[in-house]
Amino acid sequence: MGHIKFAAILLACFAGSFCGSSVFSAKPLEVATEERRMKALQFYNDNGQRTGFFGTDDRSGVGVGFLFNQDGRLRLQMGTYPSGAEKDQSLFGLHDRRDALRLLFRLHDENDTPTIIMKDKYGVDKMIIGLRGDNEMPYLEYMDASGRRRDLFAQ
Repeated sequence: MGHIKFAAILLACFAGSFCGSSVFSAKPLEVATEERRMKALQFYNDNGQRTGFFGTDDRSGVGVGFLFNQDGRLRLQMGTYPSGAEKDQSLFGLHDRRDALRLLFRLHDENDTPTIIMKDKYGVDKMIIGLRGDNEMPYLEYMDASGRRRDLFAQ
């Protein structure tokens, strides 16, 4: 099994166990009495190429995670926005083989509504699926052939 697959499976197992223990636990998660602090956990393949990074961003202090392919190119990123109107909102991004962000799962606006953004190879938002912040009604916006943004569910 490749290192990227192993890291992805490890990440999925960790996220699943965390979510399961959060949802099904009768009391809040307990923190271990012995505290260990790590700034970063990094994974490398047999060729010495970094394939994963989980740690703290030096500039913002927020937790981040990145998975790279066997050539060290970014494929997956996760974390929170460090500043601006999006500060502290979660994101999960998938990158293509040219390193372009193509699929973004994130929370949006002051109500932290879930949003999925699909981008073309140039980084332009082509389709956005989400819930509206004011009433949490679903929407699906897309860019038509002339470059205009359309709302599929608009009434």
